[in-house]
Amino acid sequence: MSSVRSFLAATLLLTAVPGIAKELISYDSLRLVSAMREDERLLRLARAEKLQSQLSKEDTECLDRLEYPELTDVAAQRISDNMTSAEVQDALNYFQSPSGRKFVKRELDALGEAPFTAADQAELDRFKQRPAGRKLLRDLILRNPAVTTEVAGRVDRHLEECAYLRQNEAEREIPEKSCAARPVPSLDNVCLATYGAEGSGKKPQRAGVEINCRRDGRITTSRVNLPKPEQGIALRWTTTRDLEILFDGKVKSSAAPAGGNPKVSFLSRIDGDPALLECAPQMRGRPMLVNSLPAKVNVGGWRTYARPGLCLMTARVLKEEIAGAEGDVLVQFRRQKPAVAPFAATDLALIVELDQMGEQPLLVSFGQRRLSLISQPPLQKHMLTGSPAEVVLEGLRSRPMELAVQRDGAQGYALPLRAIDFDFAYAEFSQCVAALAST
Repeated sequence: MSSVRSFLAATLLLTAVPGIAKELISYDSLRLVSAMREDERLLRLARAEKLQSQLSKEDTECLDRLEYPELTDVAAQRISDNMTSAEVQDALNYFQSPSGRKFVKRELDALGEAPFTAADQAELDRFKQRPAGRKLLRDLILRNPAVTTEVAGRVDRHLEECAYLRQNEAEREIPEKSCAARPVPSLDNVCLATYGAEGSGKKPQRAGVEINCRRDGRITTSRVNLPKPEQGIALRWTTTRDLEILFDGKVKSSAAPAGGNPKVSFLSRIDGDPALLECAPQMRGRPMLVNSLPAKVNVGGWRTYARPGLCLMTARVLKEEIAGAEGDVLVQFRRQKPAVAPFAATDLALIVELDQMGEQPLLVSFGQRRLSLISQPPLQKHMLTGSPAEVVLEGLRSRPMELAVQRDGAQGYALPLRAIDFDFAYAEFSQCVAALAST
């Protein structure tokens, strides 16, 4: 998958070279693809075409893992090459309007209970008379043989990479099935303990706890293997940053193997101790959408992605927009059922992914509230779940805002979250969350 993403990133950079005007058209073209959900349509057609051939079970599963953000730039490039900046803006205004959203849902057979009224049809007819509408809905510039060929090539490369990964993982004996629980942070958020198991069903072959701690800007990692992989555990940190692994029943040894850092103890679990951890299943080669979105699809502002059991609204804040930041910042709100790794949470989650060298805890000041983001080292991913995430989302709905990111007394920076297209993306996100809550 990485080579595909590198190719996509290179393609986007090439489209931005001719000049500032071309950059702006490409930027808005990505937004227009999002509003039209054209990448979703392209992927549907490509999947249907490929499934007509005799695919193996492994290739069928691989094809199911191909996400439409991988095709966003194909349609965006076609728009940039054939529409003016004014035409792209006119199309954005239509497809982000209530009538335009209903038209898109009708085209994707997802209109639901909202009818496409006579007023909606009149608005569509007026748009079709304008240059942008004629190019998109009459001349069908996005339904070009060159686009179809490029999409088919992307699909073939995806299948080739899946085959390579399957062979590579088999040679390295990576388990086909595993699970991971939501990480448990130390009281000062310096260390994070994550329980995981490998194997099938209720009889895992191996189980252990991975411990990540920050040390002078670096991440130290240690692992404690559990003697009975099938036995559930709970985790608890002490005020001195020692980790207690709690089992139901008697424990023969109260101490983990020597040399561990931090210190780890095995104890019997009693009333009032933390609940046993839920180990959320993971399948080999099946990354979550939250972890697999190409960087470029977030450049054009907020966008919502909806899949069965997953609602995701994401945006990328560029380094150039954040004075003092070391790199781009990826911001995501998500809700997922059932819970899956790495966070294993079904609550609303706000995830902030930082591109910076030094691993440091983050504190977010939101009005009168001070929210601590729990880190998942060494990926530089921080998160809020439940009520704190709801607070931030509701705040963004009501006014533009910035999160003040403070780093252990060092100079912090302001992270602007009210990016372009937030209201448009939130309308789809709230509908997805409501549908998810009803299941």
